[in-house]
Parts: sequence; C-alpha cells; structure tokens
Amino acid sequence: EKNLCEIYINLGKDALSQICDDHPRFRNFFESRTEIGLGLCCEEAAKLVLEKESKTKIIEIGEDEVPCSDDDCEKKFFALRERIFDYLQNREKNISERISDVLRIFCINFPETDFAKLAKIFLALERLDEKWTEILENIKENPAPAEIPDETAAEQLLCYYIFRHFSADYPEESLRFAVLAFYLTEKAAEQVGIFEAARLFSSEIEYSDENKEIILDYIFDGEVF
Repeated sequence: EKNLCEIYINLGKDALSQICDDHPRFRNFFESRTEIGLGLCCEEAAKLVLEKESKTKIIEIGEDEVPCSDDDCEKKFFALRERIFDYLQNREKNISERISDVLRIFCINFPETDFAKLAKIFLALERLDEKWTEILENIKENPAPAEIPDETAAEQLLCYYIFRHFSADYPEESLRFAVLAFYLTEKAAEQVGIFEAARLFSSEIEYSDENKEIILDYIFDGEVF
C-alpha cells in the first residue's frame, strides 16, 4: 500500500540491510579493483543506462593506489574488454555489424537466433513475474528475428551486458551469454518497450544465480547458438 517493505514500515530505515542500501548496484571483484554498476532490474536505473547518449567508459574512483596482480592476465582481460567496447561503440556501423565484429575475435559463428527454442528454455526456469511468462509465450508463438529500432539504447544495452557478464574465466561462453541476453531483451521489447524488457530480464535472470547458471550450462553444452 505504501510501496515500502515491512522492515522499513515497522523498524525504520536504519534496520535495512546492506543489500537494500546497495540496490540496484552490482559489484564485480578483481584482484586489482572492484567494479560497480547499476543493475537494470530498477526502472529508473534502466532509464539512466539506456537513455545515455555518451559512450560507455570505466571511471576510476578512490585515492588509494591498488597493487596490480603479479601476472598480466587481468590486464589482458581489461584490454580485451576495451577492444570489445570499441567495436560495440563504432557508430559508423549498425548494431548487427558491430556484434559480428566482436564475435570474430573469438571466431564465433552466430546463427540466426531460434527464439522459439530460446523461449522454451527460459519458460522452463523459475519465474517471478507473470508478465515475463506472457512475453516468453508470445515469443514462442512469434519467433521472427528481433527488430532494433533504437541503436543508441541497443549500444548501451550491449555494453551493459558485456560490463556485467563478460568473464576472464570463460570469455567465449560469457560473451555468448551477453549477446543472447541482448537479443532476447530486444525481442521482448517489441511487446513492452526496452526499459521494461531490460528490467524483466534483469530481475528474472541476472538476479537469479540459479537461472543464470542453467543458461550458461546450455551455452557450454552447445544447446544455444
């Protein structure tokens, strides 16, 4: 009724946990630094990210010098990710061409997305919102290729998925996950708009370790792509 949780109503703001203070921020931990971003599960965060016209870049904050790792694997990973950002933010090309440029780094042949199969896989996962179920059911019935009307929002969405999910531990598979997430979000956006589609995907998949792991297992097993 008041748009507040029971803890806040009965015990006050000071009783909230750290996750409530941090939400919707997420953190990725590396040896040399911690990276922080805004998760799209919050409507306002989704608007902030996807309406941004300037290119994505990493901003360093903090006054303390952080020692670098003994080996250069982490530096190579950051350099590779910057290369991916450069490809994705090459605004002289359309989004499909930019994605193809990135996939060529890993010699990945990306076939046309089978949205009917993809929807069936996601429908088998635990779901929170009935709206997400309805979207997936509609995609299963209408699996035509996704339309991408707003290339600026698409660019921001791609960079967000790379920043959040691209991993040095399994770079090819995590890149496939990011591209899959992008295309499914764009397909869902045909029904509810890009902000709501991004919010739903984030809530249903990004904030469920179990759901994300299941999708990654499909990718590792070659069941997707």
